[in-house]
Amino acid sequence: MMKRKIALLLACLLMVCAALPAYAAGWEQLQSGEWVYYLDNGQMVQNRMIEDRGGKLYYVGPDGCMVSSNYTPHGYWLGADGAVEKQWGQRTDSAAPLVGRAYGENYGYSYTFYRDVYGDGVVHWSMTESYAPAGYSKTYEIYPINGGTDIAYEVMDLLAGMTVGYLTVSPDSRVLYITMGGYTQRLVVQ
Repeated sequence: MMKRKIALLLACLLMVCAALPAYAAGWEQLQSGEWVYYLDNGQMVQNRMIEDRGGKLYYVGPDGCMVSSNYTPHGYWLGADGAVEKQWGQRTDSAAPLVGRAYGENYGYSYTFYRDVYGDGVVHWSMTESYAPAGYSKTYEIYPINGGTDIAYEVMDLLAGMTVGYLTVSPDSRVLYITMGGYTQRLVVQ
């Protein structure tokens, strides 16, 4: 009878252990194509540099997706593969979007930025995304990410309650790099 109880207890213990997820740190590509990085405990990494075994550095943005063809908040350029390209050096300047000016590209999307200063001196930024061919328009909140420079911003959809992207500004404020859903657009002031 005692052996049967021990065997039953061991079987239950094995079933519980088998049901627990096993995590391994590393990159995972989502069905939508974006790359995300997970820690050993299964937590997705956000706003952090990741170093691979070969010594290459990558940046994971506030939405958890690997950023490419854009700057890190630390001022390093990320190539098309997402790796830091140190030969370009590090930016140490501050740059903000031009207020009230539209940044656009050839595909019909444009982004216009607004800056308000509240009574207590707090600066508030918002960005309106427009797609002219469909008559689409949506406003997002943007918040600075200070990773050593003041060139990077987190893009948030407050109605959905989530971060949807990441953007940086060129040193002369005339070019924006917006990364949303793992895809980066280069937009020039119009």
